[in-house]
Amino acid sequence: MQHLSSTMTSLPISEKDGKFLSLQKIVAQSLKSDKRPPTSPFNLEYLTEQLANRHLGDEGCRFGGKTFDLAELIIEPYPPSETPLAELEPHAIEDMVVGDHHVGWYVPVKTVTDARRLAVVSTIVVDELGTCTELQIFNFPRNVDLMEVLPMGAVILLKEPLYTMSMMVIPGFRVDHPTDIVVLEDDDEYVPEVWRKPAVVRTALQCKELGNAAMRENLPKKAVKLYNAGLKTLKESGRDDPESEELKLNLLRNRALGNIRLGYFQTALRDAEAVLAKEPNDEKALFRRAKALYSLRDWPRAGNTLKHMTAEYPKNAVAKALFKSCRRRMIEELMGEYDWVKMVKLAKEDKPSSLFDFADYKRPVEIRPSPISGNGIFTKHKVKAGDLLCVEKAVLNCRGKENGVAIFYDVESEQMSVQQGAGAFVGAAMLKRFWEEPRMLTEVQRLHSQAGHDQLAEITYDERGNPYVDAFTIRDIIRTNSFSSHSYYEEFPEAAERDSRAANLTRDFTATDDGPDPNCGLWLLCSYFNHSCVPNARRTILGDMMIVRAAKDMPADKEVLISYTDVKTEFPDRRMQIMNSWGFECTCNLCLWESSLNDKELADRHALMASIDDLMSSVNPRSTGQAVSFDDISSLVSQVNRLEELYPLPVVKIPRHFVAMRWYSISVFLDYAQSHDGAAMALKRGLCALGCAHTEARGQGVTFKKRGFYDTDLVRMLARMAVTRGINDPNVAESWMQAVKVGYRVVCGEDESFENTMGEFIQYTRVGYVQSFNRLYLTD
Repeated sequence: MQHLSSTMTSLPISEKDGKFLSLQKIVAQSLKSDKRPPTSPFNLEYLTEQLANRHLGDEGCRFGGKTFDLAELIIEPYPPSETPLAELEPHAIEDMVVGDHHVGWYVPVKTVTDARRLAVVSTIVVDELGTCTELQIFNFPRNVDLMEVLPMGAVILLKEPLYTMSMMVIPGFRVDHPTDIVVLEDDDEYVPEVWRKPAVVRTALQCKELGNAAMRENLPKKAVKLYNAGLKTLKESGRDDPESEELKLNLLRNRALGNIRLGYFQTALRDAEAVLAKEPNDEKALFRRAKALYSLRDWPRAGNTLKHMTAEYPKNAVAKALFKSCRRRMIEELMGEYDWVKMVKLAKEDKPSSLFDFADYKRPVEIRPSPISGNGIFTKHKVKAGDLLCVEKAVLNCRGKENGVAIFYDVESEQMSVQQGAGAFVGAAMLKRFWEEPRMLTEVQRLHSQAGHDQLAEITYDERGNPYVDAFTIRDIIRTNSFSSHSYYEEFPEAAERDSRAANLTRDFTATDDGPDPNCGLWLLCSYFNHSCVPNARRTILGDMMIVRAAKDMPADKEVLISYTDVKTEFPDRRMQIMNSWGFECTCNLCLWESSLNDKELADRHALMASIDDLMSSVNPRSTGQAVSFDDISSLVSQVNRLEELYPLPVVKIPRHFVAMRWYSISVFLDYAQSHDGAAMALKRGLCALGCAHTEARGQGVTFKKRGFYDTDLVRMLARMAVTRGINDPNVAESWMQAVKVGYRVVCGEDESFENTMGEFIQYTRVGYVQSFNRLYLTD
């Protein structure tokens, strides 16, 4: 199992929240006792009214003064039902026992209310005896029309159901796995006689025409059902005359289009290829095959199909446009050459409708067994700092506004806790994705399987062709492998504050960032990166594209490591975050040293850093409005030197991020006081603290022996060096500026936005420095 960035954060519990949790605790305890609550204590009128008047807060979606879109009471995991329907016994609601899984049974019920989506999807159901209860469906995709999938009057079959108490303290069915609930057609053999309706008799031609009408009304799901019915009718008729064969091909063509609109690309591909087997040059089938392959990210096969199609139909402009896009994707996949300007523009717009249509690139790296943990990512050949290692599109990425809470009950401690995150939405969306693209289930389950990454996880299907998916396993995969994505401006927030020069200068004096964006996504290849607090690569996210670049020169066969945490977090908090989120202890050089410190040594270091920061606040001219005191600067330098002396190993093994941050601020203060030589010395000390070793020669530029540990502070220090050291020497200025761009490329993933992000910062620094330089050296 791999371990990646945490996507859940604990929430504070108010007194009102505590009362709600206490009620859930009582319910959880009652389900463990011998005396269970009654099976169906409420009548239909009460249940219907109660559901109609329910609010998000009633179902646990309001904590800490915030309202969330989803809440889930985490229960003991149980497997999906894989027993064939023919081997299950039918039962009624009155046979249910609250708190039990009813293995070997199935229960047919009918919905008698419209389904409501609150914390979960809820509806009221009755069985054929008239007994009513509530049905709650967890992990139901958010972008599915409930009226289309689960309308009032739908007959449902629940396989080996769990009957339990909801967060509303109402007994009812709880469904977690998508294949444990089957929505039946009116004439299905499992529909009880009392609810069975005679099948509507239609000819295959009528089914096609009605399906086409549904497509024109943008109802592809309804259309596909009608095309299915038409094909079934044709098959049952046994006719094989030319007219029937043409009708069959029309139904297959149209069903392919319907499935493309639904996102069922593998199914659409099968239909298009069935048509092409009979008519190899069919224009519609060729395009739908190409569209399905393109959507499945199979660029070579899509390109070959489009090449054939454009040769046969040279006037088809849509096919030509898709062929052009396909060739662009193949260049990205093979060469790693991207339209970074377009990608950055889409990321800045940050619209839900934005389509990040880019290929994956992974040629420099591969997955291998890791000596650190499980499998890891390794270089296939020598790489340099700044080189692109991989670009990957998320399998799924949920936005921060799609936020949910998970409520946990620990049976042993009898304590309740609440965590917030977008992971539950990724889990639900992932389950839907598996139905659309079953092959993806194999890829995702590899992350959880003990088998090697190149071995397939076994996938089984129900009698209706749907893959069995364990929702609890998927939730665990999401929890331990998903990334908390962040906004484009998180690394350099001054880029988002273009209207204020003061905002840029203020950033010089601070090193704090906003909290993590709760966006959450799953990237399959990137899930194999192992962790180090002193990484040799950095990742960034633009939209749903993850970009990983080398942060230092690496030989072939070197394991590529990224950091799951912020190394600027103090060690006790960083260690706790890693253990609580991923269940391991980091063994990088930095953590090994910090873990060797006793409590007093850690407390003394913390106190020294607090003292330095307090003194910085009193020195900061932006906050005090006073001139910089050189006595205070001297005290600062003395304390930062003391902090640096605490590190026992060379900087190449243990970077001094806390030290570098303070030297950077000191350099800004000294520049503000027009002590530019002192500022340059402070910058050099800051660069050294991050492992950057260099020599500088007038007229020859700068030679870097070590590039250092790249982060935003290093990039800003390099930028200030480009200004202060290069004012009278273009070669020196250019050398420093190239180093700035490499650092920016490592941190941000691309450098197309460099001028937009760093240009004003550099220009503002240069203007202030030149004015000061002129005053000191060029005035009479």
